[in-house]
Amino acid sequence: MQHYFLNYPLQVGQIIELPNDVSHHWNGVMRAEWGSKAEFVSNQEIVYVGELVDEATPTIKITDKTNQNVELPVKVTIVCGLPKGSKADLITQKATEMGADRIIFTPTDWAIAKWGSKAPKKIKRLQKNC
Repeated sequence: MQHYFLNYPLQVGQIIELPNDVSHHWNGVMRAEWGSKAEFVSNQEIVYVGELVDEATPTIKITDKTNQNVELPVKVTIVCGLPKGSKADLITQKATEMGADRIIFTPTDWAIAKWGSKAPKKIKRLQKNC
């Protein structure tokens, strides 16, 4: 079952319209159809099961709450030198998938990459991907 993270609280019986990035992946890439189910994690770190009720908008209905614990028992922080190119996206994606709590990119003596004035834009994009 697909697993998606939403940045707001959920409750059983609630009907919500999915954010664009989630709907693009679930409907476009995974080809979800009416009645398809997926797991949705609320901003309170609670896992719910949602069923697609309208493909056009796309809208889901929260049908069930699970007792599944989705967080690691410890807080993990990754400190990494500034990566070149799109490697920051890959590092953020994989660290998030593995359950890292924080990711810190820092300039080091040996780092070739310099984010400079691009840093706020990159950080905003990376935070959206988490």
